[in-house]
Amino acid sequence: ILAHPINRQGQLCKEPKNLKIVGMTLDELKKIPVSISIVATKEKEIPIYSALAGNHLRILISDEATASGVVKLLEKKRI
Repeated sequence: ILAHPINRQGQLCKEPKNLKIVGMTLDELKKIPVSISIVATKEKEIPIYSALAGNHLRILISDEATASGVVKLLEKKRI
């Protein structure tokens, strides 16, 4: 999210490269009342799940197949 790698629980990964990212932090993102994420494809199901687990998404736009895959992950909590 915003070039910051997160783990499957939605927490910021503790990597040295996180210190070198120039831009908004995840805490700054949470302070914005309306943010829109547009994500699609099967490969993005786990990253979407992780972002939801970390409460990083406010509005999500995706295709039906990707959304269905994320819902299945949420229902099973299999990752």
